[in-house]
Amino acid sequence: MPNIMKSILRANSVYVIVTILCIGCGIFLIIRNNRDFTVHIFLISLLVFLLVWFLLVRVRHIYPESAAKEKYSEDILNQYFTYSNDMLCIADQSGYFRMLNPEWEKTLGFTKEELMKKPYISFVHPDDVEPTIRAANNLSEQSNVHGFINRYRCKDGSYKWLEWHSYPKDDLIFAAVRDISEHRSIEEELARNENRLNSIVSIMQYPTGSIKELLDFALEEAIKLTQSKIGYIYHYNEERRQFTLNSWSKDVMDECSVQNPQTTYMLEETGLWGEAVRQRIPVLVNDYAGENPYKKGYPEGHSVLNNFLAIPIFSGDKVVATIGVANKQADYNNTDILQLKLLMEATWKVIEAKKATDELRTSEQMLSDIYNLSPYMVGIARQSDGNILTANPATTRVTGYTPEEYLNRSAFELNWWADEEDLKKMLLTLQEKGEIINQEIKFRLKSGEIITTLSSAKHIFYNNEPCLIFVISDISELKKAQKLIADERNILRAVVDNIPDIVYVKDSECRFVITNQAHSRILGKSVEDLIGHSDKELHPNELAQEFLQDEQMILQTGIPIINKEETIYDSAGNKVIIQTTKLPLRDSTGSIYGIVGSGHIITEQKKAEEEIRQLNRALEKKVEERTAKLHQAYKELESFSYSISHDLRSPLRHVDGFVRLMIANINAPNEAVRDYSEKLLTVLKRMATMIDDLLAFSRLGRKELVLRDINLDSLIREIIDQLKPDTGIRDISWIIHPLPPVRGDYSLLRLAFENLLSNAIKYTSGKSKAKIEIGTHTGVDSQEEIFIKDNGAGFDMAYAGKLFGVFQRLHSSQEFEGTGIGLANVKQIITKHNGSIRAEGIPNEGATFYITLPAWQEGKV
Repeated sequence: MPNIMKSILRANSVYVIVTILCIGCGIFLIIRNNRDFTVHIFLISLLVFLLVWFLLVRVRHIYPESAAKEKYSEDILNQYFTYSNDMLCIADQSGYFRMLNPEWEKTLGFTKEELMKKPYISFVHPDDVEPTIRAANNLSEQSNVHGFINRYRCKDGSYKWLEWHSYPKDDLIFAAVRDISEHRSIEEELARNENRLNSIVSIMQYPTGSIKELLDFALEEAIKLTQSKIGYIYHYNEERRQFTLNSWSKDVMDECSVQNPQTTYMLEETGLWGEAVRQRIPVLVNDYAGENPYKKGYPEGHSVLNNFLAIPIFSGDKVVATIGVANKQADYNNTDILQLKLLMEATWKVIEAKKATDELRTSEQMLSDIYNLSPYMVGIARQSDGNILTANPATTRVTGYTPEEYLNRSAFELNWWADEEDLKKMLLTLQEKGEIINQEIKFRLKSGEIITTLSSAKHIFYNNEPCLIFVISDISELKKAQKLIADERNILRAVVDNIPDIVYVKDSECRFVITNQAHSRILGKSVEDLIGHSDKELHPNELAQEFLQDEQMILQTGIPIINKEETIYDSAGNKVIIQTTKLPLRDSTGSIYGIVGSGHIITEQKKAEEEIRQLNRALEKKVEERTAKLHQAYKELESFSYSISHDLRSPLRHVDGFVRLMIANINAPNEAVRDYSEKLLTVLKRMATMIDDLLAFSRLGRKELVLRDINLDSLIREIIDQLKPDTGIRDISWIIHPLPPVRGDYSLLRLAFENLLSNAIKYTSGKSKAKIEIGTHTGVDSQEEIFIKDNGAGFDMAYAGKLFGVFQRLHSSQEFEGTGIGLANVKQIITKHNGSIRAEGIPNEGATFYITLPAWQEGKV
């Protein structure tokens, strides 16, 4: 257009000048006449229209070929606009597209109509809206904008990076736009790769003393690389199928409020995050809140996850760890997987290298420690002259030579070899095989003492010259111990072979590994023939199976078999009864590896026992017969004593009556008659009392027990209250401990305890301060006994056997009245209750009676 304008001006200069002057004059006149502003505008517009019309008419009239060229140029421009590989557009200042070439639809997927219907700012990525508005403002101020980049939304929802070159022209904006998404992706990939390489370099250079610290640092680098917020690393053991936590990211602990978080998991316990190991592939979830069949949920207080990425870390073909990251602002994609995988592969190589370095360092330290702490002599000698170049501290401890004395000197100079034959054998073996292994060699110490050693040596290169490394251990004490063990073994073998009992040892397969001559003699086989065989090869099948079951039970449970009677058969088929004990054999770890057994032959003993049983049966029969006779005699005696006692009462009454009549009929009996009469009456009264007691004793034997529960504590207190009138004004201290309830015949037990308590009162009558104590204590055989104890006259224990006999007295009737039958009654009552009674006493210090009642202790009589 500028060239066409120049042509018009050159060809029609006169017309142009005249027209311009006319327009200028018209404008001047209008202004000078001060016309209305609307009229001014109208006139000016008319003049401009006339000028434009004139120019167009003149141009087309004078230069028709120029119009054709212009149309051709417009067609070319239209074709360029249509077929350009760049996105071309014209927009207005109000924010709408006015023209778009087809490349827009190809790039974004929207049609021209869809793009032109909405403000172009509505297609811009939210993060790029403000920069785009600023660029549009610059264009509205007629400033060019070159190289501006933003993101435009595509119809499928994705975004593309666009680079703009824009030119303003009045109220229009002309722009050429290029899709740089692929270029941008390459740049971002290069940036990520650079970041990953920087992370790897940082990890490799990270100064740390432990693998955990290194992995902690690697986790933070992985979080930065993937633009995540939180993450974790777990070690994984494929054999145990177990995860062990190495580290959580720093931000996790700020968000997590789980109490006592778990640090180890079995694979089967894990949900979605364990799939990386189960499937051995990366697991990527961009909508963690959505449904997922692998999710198991997480504990209350756990950090909320929006999205999640986990990958397995391999060492060879084994999964050794897993790393997970979460809560990236954007979605995770394959690039994140690749970057995280490459980062952790490099990290794991660094870790394995560090492990190898640490192991090498540890190995070197261990070798150094072994060298210095070994009790064996270890050193290196030069092969050419035999001089010792280095040796460990044990060399001094064993030989007595200091390093200054043995270094750079040979074993020949030091006169170490005590036996020339040993030396020749050693040199010959070294020459033929290049090494010797555990050869016994006599060795001379600095003190002159000769010891036995196990020596090993081998050709090596040390300091670039042929040398020998040697290891020498002093086995003198071992040789002595071996000899002692051999001697003890011979003694033990002699003892085992000469004892009459069977002794053997079996292995875990129940085969004999040791046995003795007694076993050999019974089975009629040599000891050598028994070794290596099991019972099924030596005994009938049924017996062998029984022995095998017992021994397998011992091997499995460790429970021994003690003194079990077993029957075997000797070589002649005779039955042999043995009492067997079998014990488990354990090694130093406690594991059972065999059985030791012994069998005591009790065939003759069993015969003797059978004879004794037969004698006992005969004896029991005789005892039963005698018991029956005694029982019959007892009944007859009981009946006789009752008859005698009953029959004696009548003559006594007559004698008593006659004596009283005689005294009454004598007018004036002298003093002697009266004295004799009183004595006779006293004797008659005593005899009557004895007859009454004897009748009572006889009735006790015939009385049947009527059992009931008895409150012994209440019974004792009732008896004491009943006896108190007999004590008069005596000073008696009663001590009554809690007493147990008993089950028995109330009347009989009352009679027994009345006798015992009245005796205690009677036999303490000589004491100014009497003391009677009733209670319980643990007696013989841990039985509970009821005791009644006093501090009275007591008795001599030499006569304790007579204490409970009928009419047996240990004190005279002048000292203490009584017939001597009360304690016999007590014993009979306690015996009828299947109990027992005993007494202890000391003359003038008191007596104690101890009673046991099974009815009390067992709940039955």
